[in-house]
Amino acid sequence: MATMSDEEFNAQWERHFAEVFRYSQFRSASVEDAEDLTAETFSRLLAHGPMPESQVRPWLYRVATNLSIDRWRLRKREAPLGEVRDVECREQQWPDPTVWNAVRQLKDRQQFVVYLRLVEDRSFADIGTHLGRSEAAAKMIYHRALARLGDVLGEDGHE
Repeated sequence: MATMSDEEFNAQWERHFAEVFRYSQFRSASVEDAEDLTAETFSRLLAHGPMPESQVRPWLYRVATNLSIDRWRLRKREAPLGEVRDVECREQQWPDPTVWNAVRQLKDRQQFVVYLRLVEDRSFADIGTHLGRSEAAAKMIYHRALARLGDVLGEDGHE
């Protein structure tokens, strides 16, 4: 496997750090966790080595997602009930905790699509690329997620 030069790594860091950090914040319990997830994601990029530019962003999101799931599972095993999730860092993206709690009830793929569409303001074509699916499939996942959010929020008495 080829190794990534410092220049290549620095270019990827500059190009993708902010978006990976924002996504890690969305997926994690605190800013510190987001920093750790981002650092580990880029550490794995360095270990992985060079790849075509079109594959870097989807790869980074996939790694950040997997790391956050692993961290969540570990924390869930270690934390006492009631202390499993802290949503304080999400106030900028989700000012209403009710909305954040509804988003957390979606499947991981739906959460990812909602994040990319509402927080990152990505096109459905771009979202489809991240998922390895078509633009139409990305739209379908998004609309199903919104329908599910409507159901969840309606159940909670929010319209």
